[in-house]
Amino acid sequence: MGLNPQEKEKILEDALRRARELGNLPMETLEELLNLFGERFRLALQAIEEGRVKKYFFKPSNRVLWIVVGRKRDYEVLPEAPFCSCQDFYFRVLEGEAPLCYHILAQRIAEALGKYDVFHEDDELYERFMMEWRKPEKGGRAAWLRYVGEVRDAAAKILEEKKKSYTLRELYGELLGLGYEIPSPRSLASALLLDPRRRFRSIDGHWEAIG
Repeated sequence: MGLNPQEKEKILEDALRRARELGNLPMETLEELLNLFGERFRLALQAIEEGRVKKYFFKPSNRVLWIVVGRKRDYEVLPEAPFCSCQDFYFRVLEGEAPLCYHILAQRIAEALGKYDVFHEDDELYERFMMEWRKPEKGGRAAWLRYVGEVRDAAAKILEEKKKSYTLRELYGELLGLGYEIPSPRSLASALLLDPRRRFRSIDGHWEAIG
């Protein structure tokens, strides 16, 4: 039986407490969190290692903002909520299908380890920044077409490694969890059906990798 959200949160909090005390994540803790959060945890560590977690201080208001730089844009994270402006948060976390997106995981781990960049800005820049960070996901057809091949490759990898079929919604959710911005499940279905390498098929609403 899987752990409930409260149990997962307790394990994460215990791991972050150890990280603050030791200044690092011991191997057994890394393995525990990887088993708990899977690919989202790996992506969170990657974001930290690449210096993509940032903390902004605004003066004289003393407002604080956390930002995690994602694949296509920057995402605002409110750790006290918790909240993230990414699609995975809206479509998976709020629906109870995932405990946290990888941006929130990255922020919490980075804060515990003290591994984040700090910026000091004037309040006059606050609204300008907020317009950028809180604007809706755009993507659009032109932007989507620029990286649709990357999404196809990721979908093929998921289907091949898991050795199982996925409903379109399940596969869509898995890809959102990896940080991809996909306009809709219908857009994903069209991309898979039109794959020039013909790697996908749908049988009774379930998608499989061919080959």
